[in-house]
Amino acid sequence: MEEIVKIDHAAMRDPPQIELSELQYVIKVLSCRKAPGEDGINNRAIKLMRINATKELLKIINAIYGPVSSH
Repeated sequence: MEEIVKIDHAAMRDPPQIELSELQYVIKVLSCRKAPGEDGINNRAIKLMRINATKELLKIINAIYGPVSSH
């Protein structure tokens, strides 16, 4: 028997914003022994970012995953 999953469409339109502390944690636990991704940025470079760059990255991430327009 299939399980029916209810989707909260309101939550999809307004996802929670990522917090600076969450991004800092993810950066902290990145492995430096991984190859760069498609963007060519290696994890060591990300780990060496200053706080201002991290805050700008956070703005970009939250803009990408921000509220979905209802157009």
